Amino acid sequence: MAKALPHDVRRSARRMTPGQVHAVALVVGLGLALSAAGALAQTATPRVEAVYPHDTAAFTEGLELFEGKLYESTGLNGKSTVRRVTLMTGAIEKSINLDASFFGEGLTRIDRTLINLTYTTGVAIVFDVDTFAELKRFTYTGQGWGLCYDGSDLIMSNGTDKLAFRDPTTFALRREVTVQRSGASIDMLNELECVGSLVYVNEWKTDNILRVDKATGNVLTLIDASALLTADEKRNADVLNGIAYDEAKRRFYLTGKYWPKLFEVSFDFDPGAGGDGGVDAGSADAGGRGDAAPPRDAPSDATTLDGATPRDASSARDAADASARDSGSTDAISVDVGGPITDGSIPSGVGLDGGGTGGAGGAAGTEGGAGSMDPEGSPTPKSCACRTGGAPASVDWRPLTWWLAAALLGRGRRAARRSRGRLTGGHSPR
Repeated sequence: MAKALPHDVRRSARRMTPGQVHAVALVVGLGLALSAAGALAQTATPRVEAVYPHDTAAFTEGLELFEGKLYESTGLNGKSTVRRVTLMTGAIEKSINLDASFFGEGLTRIDRTLINLTYTTGVAIVFDVDTFAELKRFTYTGQGWGLCYDGSDLIMSNGTDKLAFRDPTTFALRREVTVQRSGASIDMLNELECVGSLVYVNEWKTDNILRVDKATGNVLTLIDASALLTADEKRNADVLNGIAYDEAKRRFYLTGKYWPKLFEVSFDFDPGAGGDGGVDAGSADAGGRGDAAPPRDAPSDATTLDGATPRDASSARDAADASARDSGSTDAISVDVGGPITDGSIPSGVGLDGGGTGGAGGAAGTEGGAGSMDPEGSPTPKSCACRTGGAPASVDWRPLTWWLAAALLGRGRRAARRSRGRLTGGHSPR
């Protein structure tokens, strides 16, 4: 229901001419529209709670947290893996290599199984979460990017502006939702994490994470994670890719391709939206759990399937690495990642006290875009609107609207009095 106009505006409206009525209606309508748009344009920055080591050789695609362990999928043909990682140290406890024909993508979990997408081959592989034994495969049309499970549907991205909801038993497509912000659709949807009634979506080639209402596709919050890495760290790292949710702590774990660190972060908003308490879809209460990942380097002859945008050609960096791992499952791989990282190395641009980014620390996020490398080794342009402060970007335009309306009415009344004064010799009629 629309709110009533302030009393002084209603009283003045009785004396308005038709032209004034139209002008005031235009001003009020514009103000309300701007206010509504501002409500959809809220932004947030992650508050870093802890920092852990991450394998800098991992071309991260998907990330999951289950029973205190991280499950991570990596990409690139001939180097794609699914692995179990010790959170505190980053050490790889168990890993299996995908067939060299597969470019590994998003990863999610249902009960005690893992589902790993592939980029252009239209195959999703189901593994046992304990043994990593392959259980079965699903097929689908088009590209596979990100994947998460909300307790009812598998939600999948393919690089377009669509989120596909699939049957977790058959992988059949049930429906699609277009992701949009302030009325404009957003494509290049990548890594996914399902939490409650929301889906957290990474926008590929940016450090943005979109907090999306899965029922409508509307973006509720744009999370700017560009200040997590320092400018020096970004020179040897690629884009953000890896979102996992910790239901017990109500926190997230964020990392990226070739990132040296994994960040445990929190936000001031409810992780799972109103009423659900942020319950992770993979919890015992919900019956499942989710996450996903994006793609990147595709063979040079890769074609677009189902409208999805093909990714870059094979990575020069990876071609130079001749130490491709042998196929099969490997246990207890030693990775030189060191121990847990102390708070002293947390980036200064990321808040530790709930304030978001601020001051000089935020500025580091604005200059880091050029440091991200694409598969050919050249800088990948960033398209995020990197903020340097922690204040929300939304603006309430209603006070300004009422002020403009009152000013317009006051000007009209003064003009009317002057006109009547000229007609009556300076005295207004009673």
